[in-house]
Amino acid sequence: ATVDATTNSSTVSFTGASGQTVRSMTYYNLTITGAVAKSAGGDVTVLNSFSNASTFSMGTNALTIGGAKLNSGTMQFGGAANGVVFSGGIVEYNGSSVQTVTAGTYGELRLTGAGVKTFSTNVTVLGNVTLSTGSGAVVNPAVTLSIIGDLDLSGSLTNNGIVNLGN
Repeated sequence: ATVDATTNSSTVSFTGASGQTVRSMTYYNLTITGAVAKSAGGDVTVLNSFSNASTFSMGTNALTIGGAKLNSGTMQFGGAANGVVFSGGIVEYNGSSVQTVTAGTYGELRLTGAGVKTFSTNVTVLGNVTLSTGSGAVVNPAVTLSIIGDLDLSGSLTNNGIVNLGN
């Protein structure tokens, strides 16, 4: 069967009360809600608006968004360079191998998992940054990490650049 989720400006919503897998395909609009976490079954492309109000794990899969990016939940990324910046909600880099934090302005940022998280370009976080126990992060030379909220350093941070707190 062929699934067409792009015709007529359609919106596909994942709202289930149990775990759901978001199918790897192209959507026109995609909405994720509900108290139970959802996960991507592969790469996901959204031509227009993406909205997350749940916990949505991309794993190592790519998320491509052509329009509005709304997040009031938690977006999780486990790939080496598959993170997407959201100015609201929580973005969590949770990979077990080295990850590059995508440049931009985040609402809140969590760094978890055994892989070292690398800041290779400037990043601003409007809320808090949490570096969990067992996790490590490196701010590369000539890179600025600006944190408006609090910095919780349960893990290890190597600063070879600039870390601004409370800007």
